[in-house]
Amino acid sequence: KEVAKHLKVIHSGMGGDELLGGYVHRYAYMEYAADKKFKRQADAHNRLFSKFEYEAKLSKVVKSKNPADAYSFITSADAGFDSKQLKEIYGEKIKNKISSPVSKVFEKYFKKKGLNATEQAFYAEFNVKMPDDFLVVEDSMSMANSVEARVPFLDNNLIDFCFSLP
Repeated sequence: KEVAKHLKVIHSGMGGDELLGGYVHRYAYMEYAADKKFKRQADAHNRLFSKFEYEAKLSKVVKSKNPADAYSFITSADAGFDSKQLKEIYGEKIKNKISSPVSKVFEKYFKKKGLNATEQAFYAEFNVKMPDDFLVVEDSMSMANSVEARVPFLDNNLIDFCFSLP
């Protein structure tokens, strides 16, 4: 609302973390889920969580059935809550509407041959999270306040260049 008093168009940083690897902890967890030898790498990027939260998250990542489940857990805001807590947050109406695990949406992106776990996470983020989550929220929030948000990090030429880097 405050921005709308002064500007009608803004540049957003949306896509910067996804394009340039800003979620280092997330990718470390994905590598650990793919190859349990990466625990030290995941440990090195544990600056965002308390020891308890980190160990709980890591134990669930280890139990993931597949990379899509691990990714879904790592990226989910709900992942840290048990079913009792989720019921308190959402209530039965909303919770009962969730008919299949969110990880099903991501499965096909983790079957792409020739990509490591981090690359698969990038692939999933750009094909699902970005268009169906992040950009929807970005657009809804800005338009609700009569502000146009532009996303320069999602310029096609910039994306092509970044994805061409080794």
